[in-house]
Amino acid sequence: MSLAVAVLVLVGAALAQESEPSDRPDPQPHTHVQPVTSAAERPLAVPARVPPPVTPARLQSLRRYRSGRLELREETELRGGSAWVMGGGYGGVWGPGYGAWGWSGPVIIDPPTALKTWGIYRGPERLDVPEFLTAVGADAQRAALEADIARLERRGRVWSAVAGVGGAGLVTGLVMMSAARNAQDWQHYQSGNSVSFASTLVIAGGFIGSSFPRGRASALRRQPSSTIGGEEAQAMVDAYNEALRRELGLSAADVWALEAQ
Repeated sequence: MSLAVAVLVLVGAALAQESEPSDRPDPQPHTHVQPVTSAAERPLAVPARVPPPVTPARLQSLRRYRSGRLELREETELRGGSAWVMGGGYGGVWGPGYGAWGWSGPVIIDPPTALKTWGIYRGPERLDVPEFLTAVGADAQRAALEADIARLERRGRVWSAVAGVGGAGLVTGLVMMSAARNAQDWQHYQSGNSVSFASTLVIAGGFIGSSFPRGRASALRRQPSSTIGGEEAQAMVDAYNEALRRELGLSAADVWALEAQ
């Protein structure tokens, strides 16, 4: 009897526990709601850029641009060392039917130096400065430069003429020295010797005097850095290439692909 009562009590307690409401909330499934957007708000797919077809006319324009564009390129210039004559002397030997003169002494030569510079090229061709200024349309600057070059070259020719006069005097002095045949011609020989010595100095002065203006003129003609700054030259090159690109009807991408090579 007591066992049956105990079983009934346990069953009743279990039924009462199942009927009590739970304090925990029922789990709700997590759902992601996609916002609804209109067709105008949806991003458009960007199509890949298709390069224009390479027609014969476009290919010809690309080749013309590659061969006609201007470009600054780095160069290495070698300059020879200086020669110095140390302890030289002049003298003559006289005898019947014989005369001689000379200059002797040790020569010290400095080694050549390498300098970094730049030049202007149109395709494979190197342009001198007047040609470059003509190409970019800087006519006033080109005229002023050519006037300076002409003035320096005239000065160099004057000094070269002085050296030529010295050469004529040297020949005259040698003839006078060679004409001495006996002891009575000693004075004649001395005069020829003096003329030869003076003429040698005139020749040296003429050559040295002509080298400076001629060298300056050559630098103005061939070295753009002697006349134009690097930034100014690059600006002129860019303007010329842009005008050439527009003339040939090429796009900026076409030009960039060529210049990046």
